[in-house]
Amino acid sequence: MDGDAVKAKMKTLLSLTFLMFTCSISVRAQNTAAVTNDLHADSLVKVIFLSTEDSISTCADGSDTTFVSSKIITRIVTRGKHIFSFAKPGRKELVLPLVILEPITIPIHLESSNDASNRDLVPLLTVLRVLSEPSDAQIFLDGNNIGNTPKELPIDAGEHALILRKALYYSDTMTFTAVEGKRKEICRVLNPHFGSIEILSMPEPGADVFINGIKVGTTPYLDAQFLSNTYQVRLAKPLYFDTTFSITIEDSHVNRCIVPLSNNYADLIVKAPWSKIYINDSLVGTEQFSSHVVPGTYKIRTERGWQYSPAEIRLTLAIKDQKEFLLEPMPRFGTLSVIAEPYEANNADIYINGDRKGAAPFVQPMLIGNYSILARCPGFVPVSGSFVIKEKEKTGYQIHFVALTAARQQTIRRWSTWKWIAAGISAAAIGSAVYFYSTYKKDYTDYTSANETDAALASRSAAQRNQKYFTMTISIGGTTALASLFSWIMQTQQ
Repeated sequence: MDGDAVKAKMKTLLSLTFLMFTCSISVRAQNTAAVTNDLHADSLVKVIFLSTEDSISTCADGSDTTFVSSKIITRIVTRGKHIFSFAKPGRKELVLPLVILEPITIPIHLESSNDASNRDLVPLLTVLRVLSEPSDAQIFLDGNNIGNTPKELPIDAGEHALILRKALYYSDTMTFTAVEGKRKEICRVLNPHFGSIEILSMPEPGADVFINGIKVGTTPYLDAQFLSNTYQVRLAKPLYFDTTFSITIEDSHVNRCIVPLSNNYADLIVKAPWSKIYINDSLVGTEQFSSHVVPGTYKIRTERGWQYSPAEIRLTLAIKDQKEFLLEPMPRFGTLSVIAEPYEANNADIYINGDRKGAAPFVQPMLIGNYSILARCPGFVPVSGSFVIKEKEKTGYQIHFVALTAARQQTIRRWSTWKWIAAGISAAAIGSAVYFYSTYKKDYTDYTSANETDAALASRSAAQRNQKYFTMTISIGGTTALASLFSWIMQTQQ
């Protein structure tokens, strides 16, 4: 048997083996089709095809065409029925209907085809890889958007038109020829259609920046990629006039603007020691207020508690005015007149709220309010008291001093009185305690000797009540006895 005959038989045997394998898969598909409806659609499995050829275009269910350069083709699909197709120039297209229930490995073979009818079924494919700088540019191939760079995909051989588009860059257009079975790589550098813009405001930052009427930020404002064009810019800041100008952004240029702002304010300084400051009825500070203000008319008021009358003025300010003034609330005064008796007590030291104010007699203006007074004079008992000063009224206060000898007799009599009062209360309380104690003992004896439950409960309740009264009265008697003893000691020491 010659070599050609052996090759022919081997080829025939390989074809028969492949045909039997295909028929086996088809029978398996028919037997298992009834159970596919019970499978979860979202369960994925891996299918591996082992080809005798490389550089094959594969398609699943009529979509998602992929070009694979190796002989191992891997697809991830859901469980269920699928149709896989495989094509390569110069080979017959292979179509496999399969029911995939679990991961599986399947060998495939694409037979040679020399007749034109079979070649028409196989697309003339090549691999196109598109890159751009910068990346993420939209790719339009023959007018169809096929994704963003970088991108690799199989395409038909022949002439093609390619457009790359990206925001802030000029579109890039070109044509190229794809050669059958060859890789084509295209890398394009996109030209920028933007410049950078920087806007500063003087003498202060923080101005709102409006470009073509739209607020884009505040100064200092910086945008490194701004579309090349001519724009209207407006800066707005409280206490300054708006500033408007135009700016032209050129490709790849840095456009820097320093914009002076014109004052639209006046300077106001209000001083009011120990007082609150109100402007147009709003509290703005205490003791001192200093700020730029918008030109206009203002009501300025200062307050310092109820002993002072608020101070208020109206002030009109123009642009660039500078006003500084003192505005203090007016004190609300009355008059105090102090006289001391007897005559020998003249020149007594007078203390008001703990501070020495002078010697009696004296007349002095004072803020309205409540005060305490203390008068001291050698040889006399100190005198204390209180008085009220009313606005625009004169308050007279007369001090009556008592000589120390007369005062001593008054003190002895006072302690003697307290002694007898305390002794009387103590005697009454101790007498009551004796009574309640004896009653308690009687009730307790009745309780222990009672023959009936109701009588026992009544006796126990009465005993507890009298015991409580005994404790209270004996406490009062003891306390007042101590008070009587203390009074007697103070009386003897005078």
